[in-house]
Amino acid sequence: MTIQDIQLIHGQIIKSLDKRELNAAFDSLNDFIARSQAYLFQDELNSLQENYKRLLYYYTEGSRDPMQTKIYNELTASAYELNDRIKLKLLVAKSPNLYFVGQRAFTIYPESLEKLNDAIISSYE
Repeated sequence: MTIQDIQLIHGQIIKSLDKRELNAAFDSLNDFIARSQAYLFQDELNSLQENYKRLLYYYTEGSRDPMQTKIYNELTASAYELNDRIKLKLLVAKSPNLYFVGQRAFTIYPESLEKLNDAIISSYE
């Protein structure tokens, strides 16, 4: 997946969320995760989708929850955040931009000797 692909898919998901098309955004996020092989985000997406399905179920059953709008807005905000985190994770791995090069170096090299020591000790436990 190229940097342009990452930017394009991220932008498409933003457009879906801006239009309040949550189901389309979830489908695109699922595709984004699969194409990028960023499966560490899959559980979070599954949880968002399950909550959305429950929200729709209660809505179609005629249940009027006063928190419905708040829950929908929280799901939308969580989808925006997930989309951004996937994009950043992929760009850290692929982008030649100086910021992301620094991020790669920061993840490779420990912040301090104390953290290095802790990492070494925990690897032997």
